[in-house]
Amino acid sequence: MKKMILFLGLLGACASQPKVEKPVWLTQPTRIVDNGYIVYVGSAEDGNAERAQFKAEGLALEDLANECSFIPKGARIEDRYSEKDKYFTKAYVKIGLEFAECEKAKHANDPATIREIANTSFTEQIRRYQDLSETGDMPDPAQYAALEVPPNVEPMPSSAGMSESTHFYVVRQYVAYQKETVILSPPTMYAANSPEAQHWSAAIQPAVTQVQTYQSKNPVLETKPEAWSHLADHPKLPRPETLMASRPAPRAVYKPVKTPKGAHVTSGVHHDSGGGKKKKRKKHSS
Repeated sequence: MKKMILFLGLLGACASQPKVEKPVWLTQPTRIVDNGYIVYVGSAEDGNAERAQFKAEGLALEDLANECSFIPKGARIEDRYSEKDKYFTKAYVKIGLEFAECEKAKHANDPATIREIANTSFTEQIRRYQDLSETGDMPDPAQYAALEVPPNVEPMPSSAGMSESTHFYVVRQYVAYQKETVILSPPTMYAANSPEAQHWSAAIQPAVTQVQTYQSKNPVLETKPEAWSHLADHPKLPRPETLMASRPAPRAVYKPVKTPKGAHVTSGVHHDSGGGKKKKRKKHSS
């Protein structure tokens, strides 16, 4: 009888324990502005709990980077939450950043300034998340120690076949990718006031100006923009180094060398990228 009473007492104690309630932020929109902060919520599911959390954080960080053009040092992970069933873990993350810091990042178009205020750790995490999304394999963080930097800045994406709003998000992602490359590039690249840094700033300025112009005409974007990951049927740009790696290797083109009559004739070899004559990019003021 005593054992039965003890057993019933234990059941009563278990039944009286309050259930763990889900955080309120799980039911909020993916992106909100709260008391001067921009807050993004990311969620992901995976059979591995650690991998699910990594994917959720990568998604939220990439959305925030697309809006602010990169992740500044002030960004922080405010909360995490996860649910697990028999086979999968559903992970959530809440990431916040002061609105003023986001605006500062948007207007940082000099490589030295970008590196000074960028959160390098979060930027590396975004890159690892992007590689995981493309390959399905968790990349080794050490591989980003020597990022191969494209020799030239890719031009701004064309608007052909896109609505004005879709093109805005595509160009915004283009700017974020270019700044991501600067942040993760070797320290010797884009030195302050170097020709490389000046060329980079001038090359992306048209895209930055276009994004700012569109935002000024559509002020709702400052308070309630759509998260990049939640846009329907959005085209996703290849990253700069992916474009570089996908291009065919230079082909050898043989052309006879003009020599005076009676002289020995030889042939010269030069490398042609197949793109024809390159036009000098016009320099824009930054």
